[in-house]
Amino acid sequence: MSDLKKIMLSCLDDIEERETELLAWGDTSVSHTEPEILAIIRKHVAFPLSAEEVLQEMCRLCYLFSDQDDEITLYRTRMAQTVRLQVASRQWFHGQHLSKTKTLVSDFRFLRRRRRYPMRTESADGLLQRWQTQNIANEQQSKILDLLLTNGPIKYSLSGFQVRSTERILHKYSQHLRKQFRPSATIVCSGTGSGKTLSFYLPAITSLATQLLTDSRSRVRILAIYPRKELLKDQFSETYAEVRKLDAYLQKQGCRKIQIGTYFSDTFFASKVEDNTPFNTMACPEDNCTGMLRYRKAHNHLECERCSKTIDEYEIGLTRQSIQTSPPDILFTTTEMLNQRLSDNSSNHLFGVGTGYTIPVVLMDEVHTYEGTSGAQVSYLLKRWMKRSNIAPHFVGLSATLDDAEQFFADLTSTYKQDVELIEPKESEMEEEGAEYMLALKGDPVSQTALLSTTIQSTMLTSRMLDPLRGPRKNLSDGVFGQKAFVFTDDLDVINRLYNQLRDAEGWRTSGRPKDAPSLAFLRSKLHPDFMHNARGELRRRLGLDWEASSKIGHDMTENTRGNVGRTSSQDTGVNNDSEMVVATASLEVGFNDPQVGAVVQHKAPRGVASYLQRKGRAGRKRGTRPWMYTILSDYGRDRITFQQYEHLVSPKVKSFSLPVHNAHVQKMQASVAIIDLLSKSFSQVNIWRSLAVPNTVSEAIRTRIKRVVERWVEIDSTDLEVYLKEALKVDNYALQHILWASPRSIMMEFLPSLLHRLETNWALDGQAWAGLIADIRHPMPEFIPANLFSELHAASVHINLERGSLEKPFYKAEEMGIFSALKEFAPGRVSKRFDYDNHNDSDWLVPDNFLPQPGENASVDFDIEQAFFSKEHQVYITDLQAEDGGSISVYQPIKLKSERIPTGYDNDPREYFNLSETSNSQLRWQSQFRTLNDRGESISVPPNSDWAGVLTQMAFYTHDEANPVEVIRYSTGADAELKFKRTQEVALTQFNWVLDDKPVAVGTRLLVDGVKLVFKLDQEQRRHMASFDQNAFALRFSYLEDSFVHHILYKNRFFFAKWVFECITCALVTLVEEQGLSLDDGVAHLSTASGLTLLKSIPSEVFNLVADDDDDDNIILKEQALQERLVDYFDSQSGLQEIRQALDAINHHDGSPEYQEWIKDVLASTVSGGVSNLILQVLPDVSEGSVVVDHYWAGDEIHVWITESEVGGVGIIHRFQEVYAQDPLNVMSQFSQMFSAGESEQVDFDLYHLLNEKKSKSEIADAFDALRQSVGYADRIEANKALNRVVSNTGIFTSHSWSTMLHTRVFKPGSDGNNDIFLSQLLTEWREIENKVGMEVPLVIVSHLLAKKHHNNSEQLSTYRNFILGLLWPRGNQIRQARLESYNRFTNQRVRTERLLMTSIVVNEAIKVTYDSCEDWADKLELFLSKEGRGVLVLPTRSRHKIGAVSALINTMVIDMNGLLVYPRISMIKSSIGLIEMNIELAESLQ
Repeated sequence: MSDLKKIMLSCLDDIEERETELLAWGDTSVSHTEPEILAIIRKHVAFPLSAEEVLQEMCRLCYLFSDQDDEITLYRTRMAQTVRLQVASRQWFHGQHLSKTKTLVSDFRFLRRRRRYPMRTESADGLLQRWQTQNIANEQQSKILDLLLTNGPIKYSLSGFQVRSTERILHKYSQHLRKQFRPSATIVCSGTGSGKTLSFYLPAITSLATQLLTDSRSRVRILAIYPRKELLKDQFSETYAEVRKLDAYLQKQGCRKIQIGTYFSDTFFASKVEDNTPFNTMACPEDNCTGMLRYRKAHNHLECERCSKTIDEYEIGLTRQSIQTSPPDILFTTTEMLNQRLSDNSSNHLFGVGTGYTIPVVLMDEVHTYEGTSGAQVSYLLKRWMKRSNIAPHFVGLSATLDDAEQFFADLTSTYKQDVELIEPKESEMEEEGAEYMLALKGDPVSQTALLSTTIQSTMLTSRMLDPLRGPRKNLSDGVFGQKAFVFTDDLDVINRLYNQLRDAEGWRTSGRPKDAPSLAFLRSKLHPDFMHNARGELRRRLGLDWEASSKIGHDMTENTRGNVGRTSSQDTGVNNDSEMVVATASLEVGFNDPQVGAVVQHKAPRGVASYLQRKGRAGRKRGTRPWMYTILSDYGRDRITFQQYEHLVSPKVKSFSLPVHNAHVQKMQASVAIIDLLSKSFSQVNIWRSLAVPNTVSEAIRTRIKRVVERWVEIDSTDLEVYLKEALKVDNYALQHILWASPRSIMMEFLPSLLHRLETNWALDGQAWAGLIADIRHPMPEFIPANLFSELHAASVHINLERGSLEKPFYKAEEMGIFSALKEFAPGRVSKRFDYDNHNDSDWLVPDNFLPQPGENASVDFDIEQAFFSKEHQVYITDLQAEDGGSISVYQPIKLKSERIPTGYDNDPREYFNLSETSNSQLRWQSQFRTLNDRGESISVPPNSDWAGVLTQMAFYTHDEANPVEVIRYSTGADAELKFKRTQEVALTQFNWVLDDKPVAVGTRLLVDGVKLVFKLDQEQRRHMASFDQNAFALRFSYLEDSFVHHILYKNRFFFAKWVFECITCALVTLVEEQGLSLDDGVAHLSTASGLTLLKSIPSEVFNLVADDDDDDNIILKEQALQERLVDYFDSQSGLQEIRQALDAINHHDGSPEYQEWIKDVLASTVSGGVSNLILQVLPDVSEGSVVVDHYWAGDEIHVWITESEVGGVGIIHRFQEVYAQDPLNVMSQFSQMFSAGESEQVDFDLYHLLNEKKSKSEIADAFDALRQSVGYADRIEANKALNRVVSNTGIFTSHSWSTMLHTRVFKPGSDGNNDIFLSQLLTEWREIENKVGMEVPLVIVSHLLAKKHHNNSEQLSTYRNFILGLLWPRGNQIRQARLESYNRFTNQRVRTERLLMTSIVVNEAIKVTYDSCEDWADKLELFLSKEGRGVLVLPTRSRHKIGAVSALINTMVIDMNGLLVYPRISMIKSSIGLIEMNIELAESLQ
């Protein structure tokens, strides 16, 4: 890096840090004057450079942008300019007047922070000398290492962790060249882009090359296993480049080149591959070429179509046959290929089977992806491979995001933990350099634009604020800002919508040809004719619609230029290197290393922390790059919470996770595959996997030989089988016997007999040979073995016929989905883009023939299932059920589905609904029924003195182990669709009803699963007590009013509109209570007065953003947007006011009102169900959220809660829960009670408010705050944080991760000071005072309006100041309590409300509480409770936190006399409550 560039980057850091102070507060107009900029630069510049010269160069490279404001020149960095333009984004189409444009962003959160890297302080020459001196590397190895560490004239330096990894792997490779009897492992954990891959390949390739010099025979010496193809391809390209560095040296020593090869689905078949077939595994490796490599069949080599470079088989094994004949030195494969080919005797020698040679090193990259049951499957795959190959290698795992790494990798690789070494950068080895930017954008719900529109515009702007990918100013900043943007989302339907709409916005047809209209970016270009009109040009600049910065950077903003958009997903693999924008799913999140990526855009809240971190790590792979991470969020559901708690995006924490390697379900599946491995030992050159998957294609002789082996195991002697399974799966005798004999899917009672029967009958069904084979299934024994390593066992599926082609020449394309996924994707009226992956902009849906919806038309439509799912013969009759009207309704399971293609408007299709919007959606009306054999389950009682005694009256288990599973009927009677149209805001609300022969029917399926039934008895008196207990009436009131209003019959099918109406009404009512002292009842009456109506009609424009516009006279006026206008019109109408008054009738309801009691029942059932769902995840932490389904319903005064497994046949989750409960029921019940305690967000809310108040009177807190704010540099910052934590801990506050993140992002914002702390404390106090006046909780979105009005100084729009208040505060009340008990159930038709406070009367334990500080004889009282009740709760104030150790020691020495039996108490739980610490103490012996 040149001295000038170092100076410019130092200046840029200083300027950005100053800008961030204002950006963090929401001020996007931040800028510096020229004198201010020059003053900053002069601090970094020395002779002979001048500050003016540096400023000029920074502007040339677009580090800075200049702008004229009157006669003053102002400067912004590229960072600040990007934020300003992103926040100002508006939806604007060609030919659309500015007055019709809609805002896309309602709020934002921004963070800039320094990037941290491992320091590379170890020079290559110094290392090589030391390694030779210490006999770590010999002379040959040193020469090879020197070549690998050299890149042209540059020699790499290494960081400390790379040195330690190199030394260990060099040693372990040498050790494992000799046969070892147990594996060892190294796990390397470091951030993305820090050089983990080099830390493996440097020692591995060195060892490999050294070995070749003495033994160059063809065999696999390094096995690299990958979870995804894109990661494999990326690492293949890097490895090819590295090994080529050694070609000249090896050949000079008389040795051949290192050969690498792949063995996965894309590897060519010699007999099938055609001439000129693209080699998609890598691009041309020549410098600055990256052309496509093609296979030239006649010459058996690759040739670049751009530069004509050739690559022969001495460097890359090209076909499966050549690889099998001459195995490469380094083999790249996938877990799935290893799983299936381990029993293929024509190719398993590639994995060391039967060769007599060892494979010393196995690489596993991105190992954190192997979590949950999929990770357990991989763990058993590795066990099976080690057994079948008789190899115990050294495993090397690489991961950027992994907690408890050693134990996890030991479990994954079946290695003793003491043989696993964790290598990671030390804190002292890290340094700060450059910066990274994180921007969360909240879509604007008021303008009624789709969130996808916000993501599309954000992506278009993002790519144009990076450096150009081509043209004269290509890579202008020399890698500082990157050149490409990746856009991630998780749903295939969404990714295809996003891809097509982004291409459309960029001016491309679906065919790939340019549209007549230019890219929408041209509207923002100064070359657009409108900019010639001075007033309009000025207006565009003021609105942030001037993208002149993009032109300055070097992007072509002319009319005929369009951005290139690519796509990568499971349907559409590969990455187009010419694309500035790439839309992707999880396919690209792991390990794809493109140094040109400068930004990542995440559409909607990320599903998991690890996935989010991986996606974030795709940008800024090259050191020195300043990457962007955008997160685009809606104002609803999980997105809304994520935005309000955006600190979790800033510093997400990856939870540690353990592999469920003891899961009997996984063990049995792997045992079934291990039997196929064992069978392969008896056959040479036979693929046993294929022989059993498609047996009708192999000879009868082979089937007969397999049958004889299986017959011997079943009927004569299975000793050899049992020995093999025990060793291959590494299980003990108990687990082995369970695998062999316990149902479901036992080996000896089910798997082998089923296999034998099929071998004897040739897979016959009803006497017809081969009729038992299932079409389109190409894996053996689908009832026992999943289709691939990471999928579920074969379950009901639907074959989908997609309409394709033209109206004149239609054809149907076949696809397949699981039944529940298919029914959701094709809920009648839902527009699906899931199968739009061939650039034809296809949209599909399922509707009755001749269905022509019209805007504004609401209808109920019967849909014959023979029309939707073919004739009745193509469906499976399930059962008859009792319908809601008392009659009978039949349930059918569809097997085939025929969707209809929605015309695009370009294909000459006369069907009228081509104006249908792709955002039309539909939800099935699901119902469920649970059937058990005479309700005979294995019941387990509840401990008599637990919180739940007398409440939880039944816990009954129904499992396959006891031959008593639950029969679950999941069925839909129809769907409710909201159909939207392209050129109107009106919708068509349609209720579809399934019928057959004009009679109502249902669509669904039957599942036989393991389950547990919990029955909670809560009569009406108990429910009233629970609702009125303590402050619950206060906490529940707002929630009840909101639910009653938005679900009122008057607002049926207008849910979102009702939400906005209620928010405005509540704002007005709370304003009247706060400012005029009215009661809520009087406030409702006052709204009908003239002044009340004026207030009400002012709310939409005050709460929501206003937009600037110009009239015919070029005067700027304020114009309300569509939703605001609709709300004001509604409030101005008598019918609207009448509806409001009726819907607000709930204000008059009391705790005895029938309506209120029914609402309490609904909330109570949802709360209990949510607690049960979270309990399962708590006691079985390795179980994923979707692995079980929790349903609930009322039966009289009982809540029936069913926990059922998602997969059929019993997968072991319920069995494990039963075991855990039986071992310690009291502990499980205590954890269940804990589900209803205050969550971490509630605790942090209380603690922050408490700390800000304490700061006013305690100087040590104020001093610690000041010290942190004044700290400069990393070391000072660390010490200041430690000092602050000490002071905070002394107040009794537990400084958790969430606490620290909230403190730094809310309180210690850049530029904050003591006055900000006082103001924040004042806001929080005033919020509580407002709630007390109103008599109910008031959510953040409403109170922010009142607080903004109170403190607004008229220097800016009220809505802008309200957003500033929103950025200071955080959600409280039911909004965060709701998140505590959220759970997922795909069969729930709508989001349900939960309220943990309803359970407080059950779990507070007031009768057995002892307060530590209030009495000196607390120990005596606690002993009395323990002897009488068997438990007690000791309550300590948080300020006594430091006494917990001494108190615990005393409790552990207590001895309680239980009728002559001396027992010891145990502390079952220590939990933080609001301002308190509670210690639960119990006598397990007395209660169980």
